[in-house]
Amino acid sequence: MKSKYYIKILMAIPIIAFIASCNDDTSPPPPIIPNEEELITTLKYTLISQSGDDTVVLSFQDLDGEGGNSPKVSTGELVQNTSYNGS
Repeated sequence: MKSKYYIKILMAIPIIAFIASCNDDTSPPPPIIPNEEELITTLKYTLISQSGDDTVVLSFQDLDGEGGNSPKVSTGELVQNTSYNGS
């Protein structure tokens, strides 16, 4: 009779070890981002026609960031059927 108990105990040990070794947290840790985001306050984009006759400057400037004063935006007009190079 004791041998039946020993067999049950010996069978239970691997099952308990298998269940205890399972881990629910298999996802990798989130990446660490070393740099904070930069605040872009000024943008200037220049378009020059391929013929060199026309130049259009587009700009955006918001020195105080979000909130506060409204940003300064300058626009320009593009000529139809003209190709531009931007910088």
